[in-house]
Amino acid sequence: MVKALEGKPYKERLMSLGLFSLEKRRLMEDLIVVLNFLTRGSGEPGTDLFSVVISDRTLGNGMKLTHGGLG
Repeated sequence: MVKALEGKPYKERLMSLGLFSLEKRRLMEDLIVVLNFLTRGSGEPGTDLFSVVISDRTLGNGMKLTHGGLG
């Protein structure tokens, strides 16, 4: 532990070190896993919940998701 942070509350120690709380780090990890699943799929045929459709009819990014992997 850093000596200068001894006795400070948890939130102050996190702010001093520039870290997020454990709850926010877990949420961020979950969001990364979901993003990876949506962009790469599960790797097993027939188990993907969504498929990516390339389209020029979306605002901004040119990709959208369709349900059921039917593209």
